[in-house]
Amino acid sequence: MTRRKLPIGGVQSFSELRRDYDVYVDKTMHIYDLASRYKAVFLSRPRRFGKSLLCSTIESLFRGQRELFDNLAISRADWEWKSHPIIYIDLGAGDYTKRGVEQLYNDLDSQLRNCAAHYGVEVAFGEYSSINFRHLIIELSQKIGQVVVIVDEYDNPLLSTIDQGEVNEKLREELKGFYSIIKQNDRYLRFAFITGVTKFAQVSLFSGMNQANDISMMPVYCDICGITQAELENYFVPGI
Repeated sequence: MTRRKLPIGGVQSFSELRRDYDVYVDKTMHIYDLASRYKAVFLSRPRRFGKSLLCSTIESLFRGQRELFDNLAISRADWEWKSHPIIYIDLGAGDYTKRGVEQLYNDLDSQLRNCAAHYGVEVAFGEYSSINFRHLIIELSQKIGQVVVIVDEYDNPLLSTIDQGEVNEKLREELKGFYSIIKQNDRYLRFAFITGVTKFAQVSLFSGMNQANDISMMPVYCDICGITQAELENYFVPGI
């Protein structure tokens, strides 16, 4: 019997998983449902629980990479395989305990600039990350089409400095302004997906009429990340 290559050890790239591994636990109909029903979604889960893989799957879907979804549930649905410009922000790797807001500026600035360069759009980047974010959304929308925003580990700067009162407060204010751009510019957005470990009500994602829909405790999405017992027994036979 040929041994299958299993995604054990934390594969976070959907394209890598589909191309190089033999098993993918199909969550695509959850994503189809979210993207068909909501404009902005927030999901809270513990670390090492599959949030980054879910973000990567959503990214591939909105890039229109249909070949990666062959034989998955969404391939049999009426999904419009249209490519959208994607702004992908990952704050999970930054060390904010030493450089605080400066580190946040650098992380956001480099990721926004890389996105602009990838799509070949001209954006007059200035001093403020939130303004740069808004300009990039508008420019991508006007040049290419409605934008998809994905923010992974949105709360890492706050969690990592939770015991540094002054630094934490400055980071909170900066993130409040940055995330408010998602709410203020939803007419340019096709979909926004934000993940984190916990829910900080003060960072503006969760206030006002156009707040992100928090699906964290919705029973219908309880298995959107991770692997259930039934999925383990279904997908990983005969390995177990």
